[in-house]
Amino acid sequence: MEEIKEFKPFGSARKIYSKENVTHEDELILGMKNSEKDNALFDSIARGNSKDLKIIQDIIHSDVSSSLFGTESEKHIINRANLRGQTPLYVATLNGNLNIIKLLLEMGANALLLSDTGSKKEESLLDVCVRWNHYSTLEFLLSSVNWPSKYISDSSKKCKTKDMKLLYKNLVKKKS
Repeated sequence: MEEIKEFKPFGSARKIYSKENVTHEDELILGMKNSEKDNALFDSIARGNSKDLKIIQDIIHSDVSSSLFGTESEKHIINRANLRGQTPLYVATLNGNLNIIKLLLEMGANALLLSDTGSKKEESLLDVCVRWNHYSTLEFLLSSVNWPSKYISDSSKKCKTKDMKLLYKNLVKKKS
C-alpha cells in the first residue's frame, strides 16, 4: 500500500491517505483546496466585516464552479452548502450580516434554497430571520426577493414576539 504524504499546505488535512481509498490523487488535493476555500468563504460570511466583502468576492470569482455552473445551481460556490447543510446566504442571514446578504444576492445567490438547521429540519431565510429576530434583515429580504406564498405563510406562523408579528404583517401587506 503506497501512501500519499504531500499535504503540507493543507493544515489539519495533512493526514496520511491510502491510494486504495482515493481514485485520483489530484481529485483529493483539489477537494482539499476547495474545502479550505469553502471554509474561508463561510468564515468571512459569518464575520461579515468590511474587509470580508472583498475576500468573499475574490473567493467566489476565483472558484472553478463559477465557470462550470450558473448561479442558479446548488453546485455553484455561491449556493453550495457547507458541511452543516447551510448555504452562504443562510449563514449571512443567521448572523444578521445585511451587507453580506446584499452582496451575495447581487452576485446571484439563490434566496429560495433551504438550509439544514441541524435538527433534521430545513429552514428558509425568512424562517431564520423570524427565529433570531433579525428585523432589518427580514424587512430587506421581504422587499427584495419574490417569495413563494408558502415561504411567507410558513415563516409568518413562526413569529413569536409581538413586534415581529406586527412587522411581518405590515411588510407582507405593503408587498401585496
